Amino acid sequence: RPASGALVSRLSHRLSTLVIAASLGIPGTLALGSSATALTSPAAASATTIDCSRGSVKISSSFGTYRLEGACGKVTITGTGVTVSLPSATALSVTGSNATVRVAKNVGKASITGTGVNLKVGGSLGTLKTDASNASITVKKKLKTARIEGANTKLRAGKTTTLVVRGSGNHVKVTSLRSLRVVGANNYVKAATGKAKTVKVTGTDNVIKVRTSR
Repeated sequence: RPASGALVSRLSHRLSTLVIAASLGIPGTLALGSSATALTSPAAASATTIDCSRGSVKISSSFGTYRLEGACGKVTITGTGVTVSLPSATALSVTGSNATVRVAKNVGKASITGTGVNLKVGGSLGTLKTDASNASITVKKKLKTARIEGANTKLRAGKTTTLVVRGSGNHVKVTSLRSLRVVGANNYVKAATGKAKTVKVTGTDNVIKVRTSR
């Protein structure tokens, strides 16, 4: 059967061509020993939605995107490299490194210990405490009390009541400030308007641009 023999020959030639192309990594061909599923590019990861109304929320996974909804109470983030958005929280704790956190409105109190954390609060923040390094914290409206004990942390905030800086290389800019205490070296603190009631500075090479009422 010549026709059948020719068909087998053509199929064999075609298979050999595909094998060679795959071994050379030519696009559109399956890698040797792989499956079609393994070659399919994964879709962009969508955000995982969490309902805060069920109670406290703890995010311990790493490199994920999370969207919190509802009235959030205590939110704890220990995962590394996560991105989290939420409407508000009574308490926020971030211990994971390189986490990005966006809060639309207010936060009662926040504790930041993770390295390289980026926190933005769209409303006001009651109490901030951080001993992190290389963190970036922005509070759009009022900040009642802030205590910075790390290094190379950047803080931007609106009207601030009390600020304590213990560490080095921290950079702080606020709209106004009532009380300031700095202990450390190479820190920068600036209040754009108003006059502080008390300013105490201990250490070397600190730059303080805060007017006092005295």
